[in-house]
Amino acid sequence: MKIKGLKDSTFINKLRYVIVGTTLSALLLFAAAIIIYEIVTFRTATVSKLTTVANIIGNSAAPALFFNDPVYGEEILNILADEEYMETAVIYRADGSVFVTYHRDPLQNTSLPAYQSDGYYFSGDYLFLFYRIVFDGEPLGTVFFRYALKEMQSRFMQYAGTILVVLCASFLIAFIISARMQRVIAEPILHLARVASKVTREKDYSVRAEASTSKDEVGRLVSDFNKMLDRIEVRDRDLENLVAQRTKKLWEAVRELRKLDEMKTDFFTTVSHELRTPLTSVLGFAKIIKKRVEERIIPRIDSADEYVQKSIEHIRQDLAIILSEGERLTSMINNVLDLAKLEEGAVAWKLEPLAATEIVERAATAVRPLLREKDLALFIDVGDGFSTVIGDRDRLTQVMINLLANAVKFTKEGSVTCRLRKSNHELVISVIDTGRGVAADDYEKLFDKFQQKIDVDADGQNKGSGLGLAICKYIVEHHKGRIWVESEVGRGSTFSFTLPLG
Repeated sequence: MKIKGLKDSTFINKLRYVIVGTTLSALLLFAAAIIIYEIVTFRTATVSKLTTVANIIGNSAAPALFFNDPVYGEEILNILADEEYMETAVIYRADGSVFVTYHRDPLQNTSLPAYQSDGYYFSGDYLFLFYRIVFDGEPLGTVFFRYALKEMQSRFMQYAGTILVVLCASFLIAFIISARMQRVIAEPILHLARVASKVTREKDYSVRAEASTSKDEVGRLVSDFNKMLDRIEVRDRDLENLVAQRTKKLWEAVRELRKLDEMKTDFFTTVSHELRTPLTSVLGFAKIIKKRVEERIIPRIDSADEYVQKSIEHIRQDLAIILSEGERLTSMINNVLDLAKLEEGAVAWKLEPLAATEIVERAATAVRPLLREKDLALFIDVGDGFSTVIGDRDRLTQVMINLLANAVKFTKEGSVTCRLRKSNHELVISVIDTGRGVAADDYEKLFDKFQQKIDVDADGQNKGSGLGLAICKYIVEHHKGRIWVESEVGRGSTFSFTLPLG
């Protein structure tokens, strides 16, 4: 029997259900067995008794049948008046015709069942019995009885009443026994459960369950539980000490790393400051030299000597390299100084309402020469439904230029797309290229400082400082936004950042 909610019931209720349920189930089975036995026994005894009575009636009615004397036959059947539950009796002739009948209630018009020479059967609340009358080996007729089984019903009601009383008494006794079992068995287990709950809730491994005096499984369970807590307490204490030691070492390492990072930043900042002035001079003189060579010297050289022409071409290339590398070094120095200012909080932010399309257009104008140089198309896809953003125009333009320049740098052929979309209360700006892509393992590294190992352009040359995306991250996060990358190697990259709409 499945009791609703038994799975989630308390241990005490489960114990009560088991004891009471088992007791009542056993009593019910026993009562059902007794009732079935009594019914079978009563029916067998009734059939035997009526067979004996039918034999006596048949022997007495044999002369009346032989001499066809119905009056004598009726006198014989009237003897059955002493049988309280005999409803109907009939004596049939050998051909099946009715010889004489008896009805306890003469006014009752009861139809007789189909005639048969011998046998019996039960139907409803009655027993129908046919008994053959034989005289000197010759069948003279049949005795029929219709006998009411009211006596069996009366006995059944008596049994039911007795069983009900026994079940009520058994239920009370089983409940008392379950209460006693609760103190003996359930209470130590419930106490153990409360202690376990307290240990789990408060993380206090110094709590112990009350030791049981019994030596059974419950007593051993309590003892083993306390021993387990002893081991956990020792291990927890050792683990806390170990964690404290490791945490201390970790913080020392973090402080050392921060110190080294500050030293590195200071070093790069100092070096950058020291290099900036002479580098500016070098670039200035290099531009002057290039201009004078192009305008004054080369036109005056009138020589068809192939060697002289090659030397002039080499001079032009060398000057171009000097200017290109000088500008790259200047950009790197500016990035180092810019990043140092951002980290130190020394940047003066000028926040104002801006149109997002203005930022994109300014950045697109700045990178168009790079696009023409590599013959790449630029598409601007502006969605609907977003208003202005609050931000620093120059810094956000710097982010867009950096992302667009990176897209051009890492794209050999194809196109670059700048897409603007509204998502909830944010503006999402994405720069999509058809370049070589980025491996998933390098996603996080892209926004770290000095990641030059992955800052290699589409031609396989390292032309970056590894600072551009780190600066973009600082600027975007200062504007309460997010920046991330989605990419697939060989199929391009999508760099996206968000700005709150307002």
